[in-house]
Amino acid sequence: MWKFRKLTEGELERSPHEAEFFNVGDIDKATSVVREVIQNSLDARLPNNHPVRVKFLFGTHEKSDDDVYYKELLPHIQSSGLLPARYSTASEVHFLTIEDFGTTGLDGSISREQIAAAGSGNYYNFWWCEGKSQKTGHRMGRWGLGKTSFHVASMLRTFWGFTIRYDDKRELLLGKALLETHVMDGAWYDYYGYFSGPGYAPIEDRTQIEAFQSKFGVSRKQEPGFSLVIPFPSEEIDHDAIVRSVIIHYFFPVIKDMLVVEVASKSSLTILDSSTLREIAKKQNWSDSPWKDRSVDSLMEFLEDAVTMPDAERMKLLMPSGTPQLNEGLFGDRLDEARERYAGNKLVALEVPVKIRPVGQPEIDSFFQVYLRKDEDLQKADEFYIREGITISEINNLRNRRVRGLLSHTGRRSMHVPGRLLLGYFRKTFSL
Repeated sequence: MWKFRKLTEGELERSPHEAEFFNVGDIDKATSVVREVIQNSLDARLPNNHPVRVKFLFGTHEKSDDDVYYKELLPHIQSSGLLPARYSTASEVHFLTIEDFGTTGLDGSISREQIAAAGSGNYYNFWWCEGKSQKTGHRMGRWGLGKTSFHVASMLRTFWGFTIRYDDKRELLLGKALLETHVMDGAWYDYYGYFSGPGYAPIEDRTQIEAFQSKFGVSRKQEPGFSLVIPFPSEEIDHDAIVRSVIIHYFFPVIKDMLVVEVASKSSLTILDSSTLREIAKKQNWSDSPWKDRSVDSLMEFLEDAVTMPDAERMKLLMPSGTPQLNEGLFGDRLDEARERYAGNKLVALEVPVKIRPVGQPEIDSFFQVYLRKDEDLQKADEFYIREGITISEINNLRNRRVRGLLSHTGRRSMHVPGRLLLGYFRKTFSL
């Protein structure tokens, strides 16, 4: 089932270029997994009004030396010098299963032979391309280097993926390990390996798929979507870490009823939706997290008010003429109203029109949404930048002002750069 390619004389010995991403820096491993999997699930949502559902399941299964999923894999991990001591002494194997529903699954070409006729797609790109993405335009997720986070999350640097495709209903199972070039039994092996059928084809045998589903608690029956299994996840990835990461990075689609997330373990079940998000956020331990110094209850009230604000209640600014330039004239006759709302600690909601000129294409009309509320109890600003539903981290413009601000847009990815400048402008306009 597991296949690692032998190196022949004259071939380069190399480590994977993804190795530099194994250290995820300031983003913890739980956040890395949450951001990658949910954004790609939102990108793959089916064309209807139903929310995408994402399930995280922490489970265990009995450890066995004859297990088909590990028997041929572990010697390669050990020969790479990557087998954790904790695995050797463990009596059972922990795993994290992540599933999305209301999505298309991994669609597109499956084999290299199909690409010449049909082009690449999510399936081929996910399993067989490194550092390359098929996603363009408004689609935020990328099956490029981002999927390396799944290897990083596993102490065995391995994961399996099972998909039911919306377009052709095919059920496909594959696994991938990303190790190091290594020597085993006198032979040299490349750094990667696949859990597959003959000729590296995905497994489609129903008996094998059912055994996999039973082993790893995969609940998917006939629903299209993608199920991901991470064996032996890092210790820092646990139930509460997943919940906190979802709240921080995906409060926007949850509040908008675009996303429902379920996190389950032996002792806990947490369902994050628009009706439960605020209360669950209040109960979390936010120490040692990006929200450690925030008043979470009043913060969630602001976020809920901003995200659910009806379109008709936002002040629509005028489109600037000539060279784009922000000035008080864009408010028309509503500047005093906006200032009065801000001074009275009320939510100021603005829609800011912009024109985009893609290279070689006509102008596109788009807009930002900006929300501001003063709060004298704050010691420093709470500010959020939302791009296609995901929170963009580490942008700070309001500094030590006692104000909450949220900027959101659904346009092209590059638009978040001028978006940063907008909150700085409104800081001056309202004397924040």
